[in-house]
Amino acid sequence: MSRALVRVAPPLAALCLTSCFRTDLPSVDTTTWPFEPLVGAPEGWVVEGRELELQCPDGEAARYAWVYPESAAAPPGQQRELLPLVILFHSGAFDYVFQPDAAAPTDGPSFQESQDEEKRLTAAWAEERIWTTLGMFPNEDGLEVHTGALPAALAAKGFAMLIPGNCWGDWWRNRSSTTAQNVFEGDFFFRDGRTAAEFIWLHAQGAFPPGNPVPRPVGIDTSRIYLVGLGEGGRAVTELINLRETKADGSAGAFLYAPAGVVLDSPIDDVRVYLDSANDLYRTIQPGLLRVWPSREVMANGTLAFTPLFGIPARTAILASSNDSAIPPLANDKAYAQLAKKPQADVWFHDGGELAHVLSNQDVTLAKAVADYLAEGKTAVPPELVQTLPGGQ
Repeated sequence: MSRALVRVAPPLAALCLTSCFRTDLPSVDTTTWPFEPLVGAPEGWVVEGRELELQCPDGEAARYAWVYPESAAAPPGQQRELLPLVILFHSGAFDYVFQPDAAAPTDGPSFQESQDEEKRLTAAWAEERIWTTLGMFPNEDGLEVHTGALPAALAAKGFAMLIPGNCWGDWWRNRSSTTAQNVFEGDFFFRDGRTAAEFIWLHAQGAFPPGNPVPRPVGIDTSRIYLVGLGEGGRAVTELINLRETKADGSAGAFLYAPAGVVLDSPIDDVRVYLDSANDLYRTIQPGLLRVWPSREVMANGTLAFTPLFGIPARTAILASSNDSAIPPLANDKAYAQLAKKPQADVWFHDGGELAHVLSNQDVTLAKAVADYLAEGKTAVPPELVQTLPGGQ
């Protein structure tokens, strides 16, 4: 079941130039690769790639990565050390083919290609995005800079990591064969970004899937699992914290996934703003959104804005920039208002105030603050990185 991610050559030095990267991503049969992001990382950490139990729209297997200290690796039952874990959801997970052909639904021109970006409906793109997030593959997205600062800071703080790839272009929202399914007649394939998010949580909790369990490479303290979403990855976080058991009478029961803390970096919480705008770019996005969310009415489901207060972890942070052109106006206003209702002792808001999107994976200082915050709370965040929550206390 285990298969390595396509790997890249490590940087020649901790702060080498982009030319140090391999760009051909050759496939190799190996289970681990040294974790060597552009900004440097602690010695002895490795990346282990595996196949997820899902298929990408192009027919290839979806993939995910473990990142952990090699010294902690041991077979189940022999793992003496239990590590805290961050599940990290990458950005950029949105795309759709303008006029799909039922015989080859992902072959035609896509929205991202119309923006001079790579098509985001393939296993290869999602795999590259994992490596980009780790700071070990050149960033191909003109809106973001990824140096691996966040994974490096998390490793330095002792957090193991799980990073799934999203090849479905669904903003981490869809789960096939449920009420969260995409509009199949629009895409001619099933999207499963939220399915991947749920499967990754189950991998974090223990051996999964039940019929053919894959052991975790390291011991995990399941009381210290944290969720971090970058850009669109923030929706994976809020979708997960909204999912609840269904009682016998049909009412909502306990929350299925209860992380110890969450961080949303540059989220777009309310995608309805795209439908309300006359912006030409947003008009192009709208048809794709209405394949992921079949109607405007369901777009609020799974947002932070409409998460019950008792379902939002006490340790919840939003990092964003008021000058980020990739976040539409009003997209997070309702989320801010909801978060403002929480006790503010451990709620952290940071406004980067710069022309940047996805802040923590390019800024070493901010990345360290995120790792410290997850481990120790708001008191560990430097005061200069704390701002008043918009519309809040």
